[in-house]
Amino acid sequence: MTDAQWAQWAVQAGTSGGRGRDNRQFVEAVLWLVRNWHTTYMRFQGWVASGV
Repeated sequence: MTDAQWAQWAVQAGTSGGRGRDNRQFVEAVLWLVRNWHTTYMRFQGWVASGV
């Protein structure tokens, strides 16, 4: 997420009332999971299969 995109999103969504200290880091993590859900799922399945 670019600085311009973050600035626009933060204004539209508002950032008050949350407990998180870094809302941008949280949003970036969610976006990463959305983009990489299959890789994340397959890695988790590998851990399950190996008993981790």
